[in-house]
Amino acid sequence: QFFRQALSRARFENVRIIHLSGHGDREEGFYLLKDQSGLVSVPLKPHNVTELIARTSVAKGGSVECVVLNACTTEGLGRALRAAGVDHVVCWRWEVEDDAARAFSKAFYEQLHVLMQHSPAGASSIYADAFIDGRMTVDVWEESQSHSLDVAPGAVEMQTRGKGKKKRNGVMLLSKDGDDLGCSSLAGARMGA
Repeated sequence: QFFRQALSRARFENVRIIHLSGHGDREEGFYLLKDQSGLVSVPLKPHNVTELIARTSVAKGGSVECVVLNACTTEGLGRALRAAGVDHVVCWRWEVEDDAARAFSKAFYEQLHVLMQHSPAGASSIYADAFIDGRMTVDVWEESQSHSLDVAPGAVEMQTRGKGKKKRNGVMLLSKDGDDLGCSSLAGARMGA
């Protein structure tokens, strides 16, 4: 209920960015958020999240230009939001360490703040530029982790839920201006939407 009310207000309060931080779970088919007390995980079905957020997007007469899904395995939800008309969606292809997600967000929003002050209103390239800064920050964070673990640079891998090794830096930008898949093997590659 709180989530629905917050999104309803966002449509009329000139909110440009929605940031969701919590837990994503691809296997269960829903996105998990903590409630206001921070103690209970509340499952939100992807189609419900998509429908509620899409109503706030510029494409639907709202003001939201960008949604940041700062949680594990949110690519599917990100693609659904992009397909529903959200101009720019930041999401994670696979599981992400909390410290890496925080490092990304800090760099992304610091750069976005600077760009918003020096770019013309409605310049959508600011999201791509801020994303690149955040992605590079995660790359540096991962390199620092590989050195502290005495592992070869570029080989930071995480063991998760007994499913084997994970690839590194799965942050992505899905954008009306072209996707940036953010992986180390595709870093900087701009793909057509």
